[in-house]
Amino acid sequence: MLSRAAGLRFVSIVATFAVGVAVGFRDEFVGPLLLPLRVLTARAVLVIVQGAGIDAFRDVSALYGPGGFAYQISRGCLGLVPVAFLVVGVLAYPGERRRKLQALAVGVPALFALNLARLVHLFYLGVYRPDLFSLAHQLFWQAGIVAAVFLVWVAAIGYLETNGRPSTSAG
Repeated sequence: MLSRAAGLRFVSIVATFAVGVAVGFRDEFVGPLLLPLRVLTARAVLVIVQGAGIDAFRDVSALYGPGGFAYQISRGCLGLVPVAFLVVGVLAYPGERRRKLQALAVGVPALFALNLARLVHLFYLGVYRPDLFSLAHQLFWQAGIVAAVFLVWVAAIGYLETNGRPSTSAG
């Protein structure tokens, strides 16, 4: 359990980070810097959808599928903000540095993998169920990613609070 001071420290760090993201994670600031990652992400999605038998092609960070469906991998599609919130949330929480890094070594790749699954699913919907694309993109996956970050953070905090010792409970 967090002390009042630790809780206030945690909330102030996360809130400060959130303001920084709102102000700084804008296309005019980070857009050009993120283009290589956007292209890499588009390539990864393309490999998966082509492997699933969908006829698709890529131009820079845009993906095109059958029937005229296309989408652009933008800075918001990369999963960086959810991963960054997880990293900040874990690092700002009291605990042993080594265990924080271990938790992040599991949580960060898991969130990036979920984001890749999100992009593949959205491409699939765009090609085969375009009527569901907007709902899935704006509601289902937004809520799902937020929930995933929260659940991974809760698991990481649980790991940090065990301090490497098995829990003892009177039964």
